[in-house]
Amino acid sequence: MMMSLEELLWPLVRTYRKVVKIVQWLPLLWRDEDFSYGYLLDIIQYKLRRMADHIEANDRHVGCRPTVKSMRITAQHIDSYKNPSGYSVVKDLKLNWQPLENGNYRLLPATYTYENFPFAAHSRKNITAMEKWHWEQIWERLKKDGQSYWD
Repeated sequence: MMMSLEELLWPLVRTYRKVVKIVQWLPLLWRDEDFSYGYLLDIIQYKLRRMADHIEANDRHVGCRPTVKSMRITAQHIDSYKNPSGYSVVKDLKLNWQPLENGNYRLLPATYTYENFPFAAHSRKNITAMEKWHWEQIWERLKKDGQSYWD
């Protein structure tokens, strides 16, 4: 029985894709340290963004738009948790998505600005409260929606 060209090339294509993926992950793994959970958050965030990009680009399953939306919001919470006091980060905390007729979503302008965000005061107490809120949002979203990321 003769193998098709596609069957013959598949191991090479797969190996090439794996090597490319390793090269793409190297900068993140290079920064990794064993003593800080912050790097774990970097890995989760990077993986969520890669998965969202892949699912969105390939329209991987029916109803994938809410899954992609949830992944991007969770990644944004991780970013905001890691950068609690930046104007630009705080401005984009509330992500508003508008469904479009074609099944996609469009990101609307942020509802919160730095001045009217609930934790906007420049005190360490409020920054700590904001960090706690983001921390809880990260894990709540992963518990609530995480299984749909891999189904």
